[in-house]
Amino acid sequence: MSKLYGGPLRCPGLGDVGSELHVSVARPLVEAEHASRLAWEHALSTADNIVDDPPTSFPKYATDLVGRTSWSFWWD
Repeated sequence: MSKLYGGPLRCPGLGDVGSELHVSVARPLVEAEHASRLAWEHALSTADNIVDDPPTSFPKYATDLVGRTSWSFWWD
């Protein structure tokens, strides 16, 4: 993970009763292949914002990860 993201993953905050997770990285992904793999990992988390709300197509979600340095997840 350190090589891919430029250092350890940081979790700067947990939301109310652990229902939210915020993650940041030093170096964003730049390759579509890596973004696609990360998108699968996000989908496997079954976080509500990835799976249900909003219902974003997988290819679009993966493409949107390129260049991002932070991600948020929430569960009901």
